[in-house]
Amino acid sequence: NAYLSKIATNPLSPLTQVSGPADLNYTATVGSLASTISLTLTAQDAGSVIKINGTTVASGVASGPIILTGASTPIDVLVTAENGTTTKTYRITAVKGLSDNAYLSKIESNPFASVTQVSGPADLNYTTTVSSSASTISLTLTAQDAGSVIRVNGSTVASGVASAPITLTG
Repeated sequence: NAYLSKIATNPLSPLTQVSGPADLNYTATVGSLASTISLTLTAQDAGSVIKINGTTVASGVASGPIILTGASTPIDVLVTAENGTTTKTYRITAVKGLSDNAYLSKIESNPFASVTQVSGPADLNYTTTVSSSASTISLTLTAQDAGSVIRVNGSTVASGVASAPITLTG
């Protein structure tokens, strides 16, 4: 018997079975900032040998960290039954999900003016005061997550790059 009875991941991720020959392929979605994953694999038969990417691991014990090499990292698992000849090959593909970090790390204005956070529902509101002679203002916003999209008045602006001038009214 070369089957696994349990597959667990750390960071914790639901496994999605991918249809294919013998249905032994799975996808695990991890956070966008994850750099490693560990697997805890439990064999149905205590005498089976489990290898992850060629390295033997104990049944029911977490593996060492497996480095995630990009947006999608295939991890090969070979289970050899106690008889030494029956094998099953599993593939667990760790996929980095999209970030949920929509925070800014820096806010600058041109003309230069101090930017003050205004208390609100999520404290994401800011105010600034510029000279009465100013007719426009540009904002340079830097995202905490390089994959974030920044929009100023509906227009996409690259992180760390000044927006188009915004006309001041009133």
